Amino acid sequence: MDVAVCASGWSNVGTGIMRTCCEGLNHAVTIVGYNLCGEDEGSDNNDNNDNDETTPDPAPTPSDCNVDKWWYSCNDSAARRLQETCVPYWIVQNSWSRHWGDNGFVKIEIKDGDGVCGINRVAEYADWAGLY
Repeated sequence: MDVAVCASGWSNVGTGIMRTCCEGLNHAVTIVGYNLCGEDEGSDNNDNNDNDETTPDPAPTPSDCNVDKWWYSCNDSAARRLQETCVPYWIVQNSWSRHWGDNGFVKIEIKDGDGVCGINRVAEYADWAGLY
């Protein structure tokens, strides 16, 4: 999903979860995953399809992924959840190369309202259901 964020001050972003940020939207990024730590055991945690497995969908860890501008690929070892203090977050890919942030990615805390960096204000996604 592509989202608009406030990226002012992002030039020094590194590892960890971003929990505060600016408010004015000025940059587009792509959400490539999430970590909803602390979910109820057995939650399918994705598309409301009750036939899904009870294990949460794996999310790539930024350190296990390679970034080339807009494209990313992850090693098989990326198919595991990040283990951290329970702070739900988005895994966001930026377009500023793999040398920025955490190998081209940043983790942004999931919050209600406008969200950290305004991430909840503008979102675009493709709906491919029924096209094939």
